[in-house]
Amino acid sequence: MTSGFVHVKNLEKYHPKYKDRHLIWCKVYFSMIDGDPEFEMIDEIDKWRYLAFVMLELKTKKPVPLDEKYLTRKGFDLKKRPISKTLQVLHEFIEVRNNMLHTPKKSVPHIRLDYIKKNRIDKEERNDILEQKGEIKEIIIPNWIPKKTWDTFLEMRKKIKAPMTDQAIKLAINKLEKLKEEGYESEDVLNESILNNWKGLFPIKNYQRKEKRYDEE
Repeated sequence: MTSGFVHVKNLEKYHPKYKDRHLIWCKVYFSMIDGDPEFEMIDEIDKWRYLAFVMLELKTKKPVPLDEKYLTRKGFDLKKRPISKTLQVLHEFIEVRNNMLHTPKKSVPHIRLDYIKKNRIDKEERNDILEQKGEIKEIIIPNWIPKKTWDTFLEMRKKIKAPMTDQAIKLAINKLEKLKEEGYESEDVLNESILNNWKGLFPIKNYQRKEKRYDEE
């Protein structure tokens, strides 16, 4: 199991001077989970674990130990989903430290949470230059995802001012694949989100699911 301690990024931003206060409850700002379109693509288990990390660190005023017994007591089902997978998915929102005081481990990637408009524009300009040079690798959409419906979903995301990043596209593909394995047709899932202007992809209520297919790639 991964060792170290989990620290929630930007915790001080949402809870100023929390280390100097005696908290019996915490605020969960909309922007903590709704301000980033990539967060909406994260599996519900990892979303819950993120909120658990927030509350545990606020309560103890220390990073959360990556101890199997401790996490199990706090409701983490590590047999259902290894903590290493959660750390990988939440790498933009948390960081792993060697101990409670030292800097983060180098092995955990660091990406800033605050999506400043200027940074987005700079990135788009860089991508335009790289695209012209042919240096950007195109993300391949699996052939089991209907292209027309997928493109409509991307357009809908732009219209609601939540355009898809490369990481969000990868997460969306993974989510569609998981739902497909559970019997949901990708076209139906996409159409449901398009119809309701949803940023995320979700199981459809009262849906006649297909039997699992193993011949689709």
